[in-house]
Amino acid sequence: MTACVKNHSKRVALAISASLVGALTLGAAAPAVAFADEGVSTLASTDSAVDRAEVTYVGGEANQTFMFDGLTHGLIPTKVEYSADLDDLVYAATPDKEVRNEGEFYYFYIRIQSSGWAPDGVTYTDADGNEHDVQGETVYSLPTEPGTYATVVARWDGNGWDAFVADAAAFTIAAKDLTASTIYQGDDVTDTAFEYTGVHSSLQAQNFKKQIGVAINGVAVDTDELTMNIYDAKGKKLTGTTELVPGNTYTVAYQWEDGTDHTERTFKLEKMDLAKTAIIGKAITKADWTLATNNTNPNVVEFDDVVEAMNGVQNDSGDGDFDWAFEHDSSVELKVVEAPGGVVNRHDNGVYTVEMTAKEGDKYVDGSTTFEVYVGDKTADVEFDNMDLWQGDHYYVDLNDDDQAFDLSNIIAKVNSSTASVIKNKELDIKVLNADATAADADALTKPGTHYVVVTYNKKVNDVPVVASEMVKVVTSYTVDVAGRSDIYMSYDGKNVEYAAEDVYTGEDLAKKMAFKVTAGDKTLVQGEDYTVTFKKVNDKGELETVEAVVDAGQYYVFVDGVSYSGQTIFGFRVNPLKPAYAVPVWDLKTSDDPATVYPDGVLIETGAALSPSFTFYDADGNEVQVPEGSYSVDSYDLMKCVWVDGKPGHYEWQVAKRDVEPAEAGMYQAHISNSGDFTNYDLAGLSIVFEVTDKGVFADVPASGVWYSQWVYDAQSKGYMTGYSGSQLFGPNDSIKRGDVAVVLFKMAGGELEFDMAQDEGKDTSDIKFETGFGDVNANAYYAQAIQWAKKVGIVTGYDGTDSFAPEASVSRQELATMLARYAKMTGVDTDADLSALDAYTDGASVADFADEAVAWAVEAGVMGQDVTALRPADAISRAEVAAMTVRVQPDGKLDPNDYIK
Repeated sequence: MTACVKNHSKRVALAISASLVGALTLGAAAPAVAFADEGVSTLASTDSAVDRAEVTYVGGEANQTFMFDGLTHGLIPTKVEYSADLDDLVYAATPDKEVRNEGEFYYFYIRIQSSGWAPDGVTYTDADGNEHDVQGETVYSLPTEPGTYATVVARWDGNGWDAFVADAAAFTIAAKDLTASTIYQGDDVTDTAFEYTGVHSSLQAQNFKKQIGVAINGVAVDTDELTMNIYDAKGKKLTGTTELVPGNTYTVAYQWEDGTDHTERTFKLEKMDLAKTAIIGKAITKADWTLATNNTNPNVVEFDDVVEAMNGVQNDSGDGDFDWAFEHDSSVELKVVEAPGGVVNRHDNGVYTVEMTAKEGDKYVDGSTTFEVYVGDKTADVEFDNMDLWQGDHYYVDLNDDDQAFDLSNIIAKVNSSTASVIKNKELDIKVLNADATAADADALTKPGTHYVVVTYNKKVNDVPVVASEMVKVVTSYTVDVAGRSDIYMSYDGKNVEYAAEDVYTGEDLAKKMAFKVTAGDKTLVQGEDYTVTFKKVNDKGELETVEAVVDAGQYYVFVDGVSYSGQTIFGFRVNPLKPAYAVPVWDLKTSDDPATVYPDGVLIETGAALSPSFTFYDADGNEVQVPEGSYSVDSYDLMKCVWVDGKPGHYEWQVAKRDVEPAEAGMYQAHISNSGDFTNYDLAGLSIVFEVTDKGVFADVPASGVWYSQWVYDAQSKGYMTGYSGSQLFGPNDSIKRGDVAVVLFKMAGGELEFDMAQDEGKDTSDIKFETGFGDVNANAYYAQAIQWAKKVGIVTGYDGTDSFAPEASVSRQELATMLARYAKMTGVDTDADLSALDAYTDGASVADFADEAVAWAVEAGVMGQDVTALRPADAISRAEVAAMTVRVQPDGKLDPNDYIK
């Protein structure tokens, strides 16, 4: 029987794709390379073998539908087989012509359309089995947009495509269901709060719709492809100049242009909070101020007369960028609360403090704030002299460029635009505000963000009181090449990741092997300050869920989002389930410590009933893989036979004699293992193992079943605690055991190896192997001398009181063995204290000798002896079978580390 070998590889490599993509949908698309003449290139020749070739794909199957999520999807060819002996790898992308190699295969995609390029003879078969010509728009990287695509594989001859694979596998990217979408305001997909901005006509339905964005799984949808309407709480559609009212709840209804996926979302429009609004008052002449306060209540002023700018938006005297809610004072009250000299109704030059307060119950604005108005005989115009940074309504500073900066020292003011009356920079009062109107220092303009620069002046020029005020918006940001990825770097386990990476489940957080680097010019940006990294996993519904760690098997995406720059870069990462290389039954008796190399490794013992063995799993290096209980099942068992196969190496092999059998009777069986339950971190499908069921014991005098001690003897032998009689197949289960042999058993349990046995196994002379024990009746050259020496040294055995004798050949009583085992257990750290009352349960408990009573009581309490009996028989000689049972009960997990206990 041992001439046969197992019919499966003993060291099966883990089936992990060498491709980085597999079923990965990769990160942001590679920049498309346009080849304008591809569509008209003619074939140099036709290779019929290539035409009929078969292509191996990863990333999906033919006619698979992927859901649009803004990421890349598609089938990726990896190999072309075009004859019995010839196959080629397919390059991972279609590079520019200058770097294509003659004779090599490349791939690209054609988005199926009614017009466009049609590669000669290339067709695809749809899900209904209908064949279509491939025609449409060429795409040179994994696509992201919805549509049906054909995957075209072609060979390059140096000048053009000289052969196409005729069968182009197709796939579809379907526009994802809008019912899973969210809405947001502005450009930030995370900004799901809607607030009134105060900008002119911004509340009109026709303009407010432009502020509403739609996102699916955090990816913005092109709203030009949607039809959208806004409804009030009563279901009335808002159109044209009809205004939304802050404080009210509205419904947005949207769908694809073809009318599919109708979706509705509600939002509450919040009021503007004046306390978080940056406001600067005007600089006006005394005459204009007199007009502004020429009313029955001189401390009340109007918006148009006193407000210069809000959040960087200029007020152009009643026809500017603010709603009537401000321009006509319908929502706010403005009154002078402080004046030069403390008299509000006097029209003096100087600085006046105006309080702007939302009218009680106003539906547009909430809160209050104060700002200053500057009054003088003349006004000056502020000039910022940073026009190279001007973007039409704000200044923009690219922080990548060391030569770019918003220079506060360039700011000056001129009276009547006269170069002769220039107010120098150091005389101006210049302040910087954060986006929420709180104070900032000048250094804030060197960091990413939105800020406001406020410039005021209130002094005399040539003895004439002159005032000035101005506010501008300054946006500072890094410019990072997000789409091209030239400034975004990810590495995994020390290797650069271009678009995606993968690894195998280990139970550890694989995110800890990832590293990120973002550069802006020659600057290295800081994670957490300049950008964030977020991990998202695809759940069972195909949705992205944010996770803190990358552990379980599945598809992940790594989002690198700019904080100090704009944009998002996405990398793909797949955790593959761990696939053990092979499985081994949990043997009743293991005959080898290496389950991968030695046949038959172990045996299962026939019981008369069908066996249901459990299995241990190993990787390709022979390391045990901890597979959770319940994660696998056995689909079926085959009865195997050993067959001579002429012409085969070794000639003998195991073949199936009968399928779908129960492993009950003695014989060789093969188990077919598969996954079970909801355990996605392990791939156990396809594993099989040949094992033996035997009706014979390891020892001729220990039957496989039918007696109480069979299993104990098997276990003691398999763990290396006990062996049979030398030179025989006998164990002697009912024989008594010598005191010297008990010392040997305990020595082996502690991990020791007898030099005497090792020398005999190697055929060496043992006469020089001597261990002095201090006992006069122990031959130093005896096989058990080393074990007795150790046992005495660690306090497990002693001689007879008053003598130097050990009596190594004498039989051991049950209570003596209990004493030795208790001392051994205590040596290993076990608490052996016991209550002597435990002996009262036995008819002969009182007959236990004084020297042994505590040890026997411990053995009883620990379940080592006295099980299922009424008498302990403490003075009876113990049998070898009983020694096997008691030693395994004391130490069921196998030998200890000799470095810890063999001294």
